[in-house]
Amino acid sequence: MGKSMIQRNHLKIVFILADSSLELIPRPLHNDPIIKKYALRKRKPPSELILDATYHYKPINKSDLPDKHKRGRPDIVHRALLTILDSQLAVDFNVDIYVHTIDNKLIWINPNARLPRHYARFIGLMETLLTKKEIIDKKTRTALLKIIPMHLREIIVAYDKYIVIGFSRLGKLVPDLDLFTTDIVRKALRDKKKALINVIGCFPSGHFSNTVRDIIDVLVAISTRSLTTSYTLCKVINSYERYFSRTY
Repeated sequence: MGKSMIQRNHLKIVFILADSSLELIPRPLHNDPIIKKYALRKRKPPSELILDATYHYKPINKSDLPDKHKRGRPDIVHRALLTILDSQLAVDFNVDIYVHTIDNKLIWINPNARLPRHYARFIGLMETLLTKKEIIDKKTRTALLKIIPMHLREIIVAYDKYIVIGFSRLGKLVPDLDLFTTDIVRKALRDKKKALINVIGCFPSGHFSNTVRDIIDVLVAISTRSLTTSYTLCKVINSYERYFSRTY
């Protein structure tokens, strides 16, 4: 069992970065003096700029925005996407990648996309994506990034047969992640599932929204302490890679 078995059984490895701290500046902040000055400097309207706590901490902090402790950290999303796309798992298994944003947008990421490693360029790309809805490769005319007009549950159900695994400090503690990965992959193959969907929070602090919690079948913790998104991804991806390296 291994890569060939996974492919024959059409078992997809899917990552969803949930409640991601990635959004355009919300309308309630548009008239804030700090936001207006920032928009003037960037020569764009606030509605076409990414909310970033590096520059917008005060407007966020004094606002009445819901879940404001989870907002304004697109850098977390940047690191998380690079972590997935750089992995051997992504190269070998052509994983499916989605970003579910704090304002409930759903972004599909082409696994062959080469995202900017420079943060400022990444922000520019995300601003274009969130305003234009799609990023197209000029040479191949294929979509690299796309906002999908679907709800989170709809994209889950589209996989037909699946197991959704959520990683959260509130979940059941898994003392041996490699053993858990072995068991869950074998169960998925035995039950002829089509996807193992891994849901990982992509925000600075707090817990999953109700929208995200409602789609999770198995909620697990891989530590008793709070872990960063990138570190959680590293551990989960590495566990899959070790499993597949042992079995083919």
